[in-house]
Amino acid sequence: MKNTKLFMFAACTLFLAACGKQTVKIMTPPDASNRVLFGAEQLQTTLDKAGYQVVMQQGDTTFSDPEIKTILLAEVNDTTLKKEGFHITTTGNLTRVSGRDGSGVIYGCRELIDRVNDSDSKLNFPEELKDGPEMVLRGACVGLQKMTYLPGHGVYEYPYTPESFPWFYDKEQWIKYLDMLVANRMNSLYLWNGHPFASLVKLKDYPFALEVDEETFKKNEEMFSFLTEEADKRGIFVIQMFYNIILSKLFAEHYGLRTQDRNRPITPLIADYTRKSIAAFIEKYPNVGLLVCLGEAMCTVEDDVEWFTKTIIPGVKDGLQAFGRTDEPPLLLRAHDTDCKLVMDAALPLYKNLYTMHKYNGESLTTYEPRGPWSKIHTDLSSLGSIHISNVHILANLEPFRWGLSDFVQRRSLPCTMYTVPMRCTFIRRPHIGTGLIRRTNYQTMNVNSSWIATGSGIRPGDAMHGTAIATVQMKWVTGTISWASSTEPLTKMQVISV
Repeated sequence: MKNTKLFMFAACTLFLAACGKQTVKIMTPPDASNRVLFGAEQLQTTLDKAGYQVVMQQGDTTFSDPEIKTILLAEVNDTTLKKEGFHITTTGNLTRVSGRDGSGVIYGCRELIDRVNDSDSKLNFPEELKDGPEMVLRGACVGLQKMTYLPGHGVYEYPYTPESFPWFYDKEQWIKYLDMLVANRMNSLYLWNGHPFASLVKLKDYPFALEVDEETFKKNEEMFSFLTEEADKRGIFVIQMFYNIILSKLFAEHYGLRTQDRNRPITPLIADYTRKSIAAFIEKYPNVGLLVCLGEAMCTVEDDVEWFTKTIIPGVKDGLQAFGRTDEPPLLLRAHDTDCKLVMDAALPLYKNLYTMHKYNGESLTTYEPRGPWSKIHTDLSSLGSIHISNVHILANLEPFRWGLSDFVQRRSLPCTMYTVPMRCTFIRRPHIGTGLIRRTNYQTMNVNSSWIATGSGIRPGDAMHGTAIATVQMKWVTGTISWASSTEPLTKMQVISV
């Protein structure tokens, strides 16, 4: 009897505690996209952990109870917002998160999440806030390569198999990784491989080209579909990198060819196989882009232009047409081992959603800024009329550098836009970036009086927020050498405040 009374008392206590929780309602429209629903889900999880009683309501978005804290999520056709931008307004107990698109709603939800986490779980939402990313592509790279060659294969040749990459098939780990990217406002994930197509698609005309067994192929189909769908829900493009010209080992053996041959000219057979591989890949997997390296097995620069404009771009278009799409997924051209300007001049009239990418300062990260000819390469590429990406390349870059050294990081990030043309940068070769609270800071150049502004992914003027310590810097059409001594605000304003 005594135990029964104790049980009833505990149950009543829990019931009263539950009843004492503040209620927060999250409303979404009846036609809410997957990205809007994902933002709502992330917000709900945070509020649950913070001790709030969360009510989810999809369909009716009428603000009917002013006594209940309500958050309304919606996509709006607001051209004053940047792509992926958002607008937050709070009036009384109603907070509206309006996104230019689904990604904008996600980032608006992340803004509210950060404020809850940074204010001891209080609902200190802004009366009004507009924000959006400065960088068009923001992402991290995961290498599907190994430190040693596979038996019977050449450099970069690594089929997708559980034996070589067991972690690739871990769905739970991928969810954690994708959520980390979203928390850092990243919108792209780069998978680095030599010739991935023979692990991910079957070709009707070349069925023998498949490099994995049927069981592994089915696993690869499932995993890549899972990865691209989960990434799309979070506003993330999966961008597959590949080298050229690399052939499927089984395809090459079937025709008596080498998988890679720098002195081999383009042939109709090789072009047809590659074009159909790209088309099948684009058609089969949603929300993917391509990062193209026209090396290290191409014969001439003229071949590079022909291969990119007559094989790769047509392959992408074939895949889009087969799927019934009219948009253009991102197509990135790596400047390594090619004449990037020559290729881009020929490609831009054919395909608009093009980007260039080049190594930051070679395979090195021991200086604050690109030096010598490397600096001119970035300047030239940033003036081609497309977005240019600065790539911190390979793990060897980081010796003896460590991302935790915030002073080096901030000085390293500044030169990315010290050119006569604004160049927006992202870093795709190292996912482990120090994160923390960052503030916008004004600096002056030594030889001019104009000032320019250091900004980052979603950083708000005059406020602190979560972001990356290697935030990009958007020039205001000013060039010059930075004098840290003449900064108008202390340098520490751009350092990581808390990790």
